[in-house]
Amino acid sequence: MLVYYFGTKEALFTAALESRRQNFRLAFDAVSSPEEFVLALRSLLREMTAGSKEPEARLLIQILGAGTAGNGEYRAFASAAIADMTTALRDAILRMGGDARTAGGHATVIGAAFRGLLIDRLTSTAASEADQEAETMFSMLADLAAGRR
Repeated sequence: MLVYYFGTKEALFTAALESRRQNFRLAFDAVSSPEEFVLALRSLLREMTAGSKEPEARLLIQILGAGTAGNGEYRAFASAAIADMTTALRDAILRMGGDARTAGGHATVIGAAFRGLLIDRLTSTAASEADQEAETMFSMLADLAAGRR
């Protein structure tokens, strides 16, 4: 019945994930310091891997992956989701006083790293090790976002 309403299973899945895209932006809307940036990343990763949003996160990763295979609906969603994530991160970097010339590139790297951490955490059999690696990455990402080398 639901597939009939949405037309295709792809449209059903992408409609279900629209709120996830908005939640990512909301997580970074108030960020104005490197500490808040790390807290937002940490909270979002925890929510998406050990909280109530885990099933959505698993579906999101699958759809992002399917978007690389040429499926038009998944590709459009994946492209828009990554663009939204990058924009939210870039805007937070700029609020932290980041350089406007590099903020977009840094946001792209941070978004890619976050998606990688999400995949690692969702597929790892050693959750504590994945969490420790995430903390190391968060420190590196905060330095990048703040323009520190």
